[in-house]
Amino acid sequence: MQAAVFTTVEGATNSTVMVTGNLRQAIETVFVAISPSAPAGMWRRSGISAAVGCAFGFGAAIGALVTECVPDLALGLPAIALLFVLLRCNGDRHGAGHEASV
Repeated sequence: MQAAVFTTVEGATNSTVMVTGNLRQAIETVFVAISPSAPAGMWRRSGISAAVGCAFGFGAAIGALVTECVPDLALGLPAIALLFVLLRCNGDRHGAGHEASV
């Protein structure tokens, strides 16, 4: 599910499972942007790939810090968040079925 939900940002393909692909893409687009015949927007695409990689790295660091400081919340908060999402998804499905039968 994680790999299928967040696959593109402004048309640039991103991986949410392994950040190394995003870093590789960022470095490749920097080299393309440096070349004299670079298409427009290559710096932006490189920035997007780098920003996505940094965001995931920052999230992992925050998660590690919270787990170290408050170990009881390390499982509790994600479980509550997943329960909330499950209830919203289940509510949306019942709402959609109800509207279709009217």
